[in-house]
Amino acid sequence: MRPQRHIIASACSGIAIWVAGRNLLAGIILILGGVMPDIDHVLEFIIHKGIRGITVKKVYDAFSPGHDLPFEKLYLFLHSIELVILLWIASVFANNIYLTAFTAGYTLHLIMDAGGNNLSVNFYFFTWRIRKGFDINKLFEKVEKK
Repeated sequence: MRPQRHIIASACSGIAIWVAGRNLLAGIILILGGVMPDIDHVLEFIIHKGIRGITVKKVYDAFSPGHDLPFEKLYLFLHSIELVILLWIASVFANNIYLTAFTAGYTLHLIMDAGGNNLSVNFYFFTWRIRKGFDINKLFEKVEKK
């Protein structure tokens, strides 16, 4: 999913939290949580291509719909349902509005990706990607319908 959509959705949600809860910082943190998972696209690019010559355009193009990924493996450490579950558990136990706001934004990001990208929901389980050896050919293989 294009980052602009994450920014818009997170900004709308963050503004709603700010207005409804009268907590500007919680709104800002929700926005950050909503865009932060895409940092792993930059990390992924650096892992495979190195930091020399990296540009926003190169990273954007590498992960844009319609482009073949220029790597053989795909980790995406932050696009993980397991991580979201851990964040929600931490939010419940910490009872902290800022951690909850961050987790809400993070969850919004993954929900948008899972619904907006043409991928199996399994793709967003890090353990599933581990089982597939992070191999892009296995991660993106088409499932035959019987």
